[in-house]
Amino acid sequence: IWFFFFKQKTAYEMQRGLVGSEMCIRDRYKGWCMTMIGIVPYIGIQLSVFDWSASNLMPNKGSKWFDIANLLIGGWAGFVGAGLTYPSDVMRRRMQLCGIDKTAPNYTSIPDCLVKMYKEGGVKTFFKGFVASQVKIVPAAALMFMINERLKKAFGTVSYTHLTLPTKAQVQISVVAVSLKKK
Repeated sequence: IWFFFFKQKTAYEMQRGLVGSEMCIRDRYKGWCMTMIGIVPYIGIQLSVFDWSASNLMPNKGSKWFDIANLLIGGWAGFVGAGLTYPSDVMRRRMQLCGIDKTAPNYTSIPDCLVKMYKEGGVKTFFKGFVASQVKIVPAAALMFMINERLKKAFGTVSYTHLTLPTKAQVQISVVAVSLKKK
C-alpha cells in the first residue's frame, strides 16, 4: 500500500521527458537487433519443445489430467526456450542500458558486447539473473500453453501436436494416384 503514496509518471510525462533528453533516436533503439536475434530462436525452441513433448507425453484431450499436463509441458517448454536463449536476453538488456545508465559499459556492437561481457566475468556473466527470470517465464509459458490448448479444445479446433506424418508408402501411393488421374 505504501507505494501508492508516491507519484507515478504518466505515459505522456515519460514521453515528454524523452523528447528533451540528450538521447538520440539511435540510442532509443539500441538492442533491437539483439532482441530479434534472441526472440526468434526463443519462440521456435519453446514451440518445438511443447509440440514434441505434447505429442509424446500428453494424455488424451478427454483426460482429467489434460490441463495439468499442459501446465507442466508448457512450463518445461518455457524453461528450455528461455534457458537456451538467456545469454542473448542479457546482452539485449545491457545494450539497451547504453546511453541511459552512465555507469553501464558502452557497447558499440553485438560482438563488442559479447567480448566485454566475457572479459568481465566469463560465462557466468551471460546467466546473471537467470533464476529470477525463470520465476516469471515458467508460469507465464505454462499458463499460455494451457489456455491455448483449453481454447482449442473448447472451440473444437485441430491440435496439430497429435497428428502423424504420412509414411513413405502412403506418399508413394498418393503420387501414383495423382499421376493416374492425369492420364
